[in-house]
Order: sequence, then structure tokens, then C-alpha cells
Amino acid sequence: MEVPGHGIVRGAWDIGDFDQYIGNVTVADRTVLDVGCASGFLSFEAEKRGAHVTSFDAASMKQVFHVPFESNLYFRDRDLWDRQADWGLQMLKNSYWYAHQRFNAHAKVIYGDIFRLYQSLPEPVDIVIAGAVLEHLNDQISAIGSMARVCTDLIIIAFTSVLDSNELIAQPITPMTDPSTDLTWWMYSRGLYRRVLQNVGFEILDVRPSRARRQGAATDTIRSAIIAKRLRAAC
Repeated sequence: MEVPGHGIVRGAWDIGDFDQYIGNVTVADRTVLDVGCASGFLSFEAEKRGAHVTSFDAASMKQVFHVPFESNLYFRDRDLWDRQADWGLQMLKNSYWYAHQRFNAHAKVIYGDIFRLYQSLPEPVDIVIAGAVLEHLNDQISAIGSMARVCTDLIIIAFTSVLDSNELIAQPITPMTDPSTDLTWWMYSRGLYRRVLQNVGFEILDVRPSRARRQGAATDTIRSAIIAKRLRAAC
């Protein structure tokens, strides 16, 4: 992210083109919820395009669940891990607020539980964006339901891996043998996403390419942006 008055701050990924990342959906003059905002790149880019943004992130690492490995502190002493990890989360929040000030942003910010967004948002939003978030959740289905409860129009699940099948399939993204990848959970099929979204009143309009580049890589990684629209009640 290029922060005014500071310069480029490098991270693990370079999204670059915000518009293609979210499936080229227009956000101007729409209310947008950025779920899992981290340092705020998606929030600030959406605001540059005229969106009225609310940024959301976890209130505490107690709300975050990792794949259990006996060698990891998360498994051996969850309370200690929570305390140590909360320091890292606070640093991430500090980076957001630093960028917020530098961009002179107007985005609102809320912290809470992704599975209970309705408790944190004062009112529903037009568009929910979840960029590279769901694969880090142990329960993606409940998270989609939570996002649906607070969304009146579009849900965009950006830069996520989607199995090319109409069957209802969920599989681990990794072999679940490497303790260093304990924050990576599930990959869903197109059919399972369709079924889950239909259950909460949405239909998939399109599944489009979504690109980002890992730092140090020569080419982009291509995943998917799922664009789902709320079904209107029959008159």
C-alpha cells in the first residue's frame, strides 16, 4: 500500500488493481462493509471510488481459530497464545489507523465477531466485501450467513480458491500436515457456494478471475471473485 507522506509499505501480497480484485463491481455511492479489513487497503480503495465504507475486523484473537497442531502454542496453551497474538492484532489495527489518518479517510471502523456482524453494524449495507478472508475461517458457512444478514444487495467473496464443480464439496486447502499453515482451512466448490448462498437469500451472478501478486513472485496468483446478489421476494 502506498501511504501518502510515507511511501510504499510492502506486505505479503500486492493487490495492485482493486477493481479486478473485487470482480469489477462498481462501489461508487454504495455503502460497503470491508470484512477483515487488516491495514485497510480495500477500505481506502473503495472510498477513493466514492463508496461509503465501514471497515470491520476481529475485536480479539480469542475470536480466531487455527488448525490444531500439538507443536504450536495455539494448541498447547491457548490462553497464552491469545495474549501474545493480541499484540500482533493491535499492531495491525495501529497500521490501519495510521493509514486512515494519512489518507484523510472517512471510513467508519467497527471491531467484533464475524459470526455476529448484526450485533456490530448499526444498519445493513449495500455491499459486503470479504477479500482473502474465508479460507482463514474454520466455519465459512456461518460467516457467509452472517454477512448475508447485514447485506441488502451484493456479497463479493474476493481472491478465494473455488473448486470447479457443481457438486457440494469442501476440502482442506493444505494437506494439514504443516504447523506453519495452521491459519488456512477450507476450499469450497462452486456448487457448495451456490447452495449456501441460496440458503441465505442470494444467487451467484458470476465467478470472475481475481488476481494478486505474492511479494517476490514474477507473476500474479489467479483465484476467484464470487459475486452474489440478494434474491428479491416475489410480488
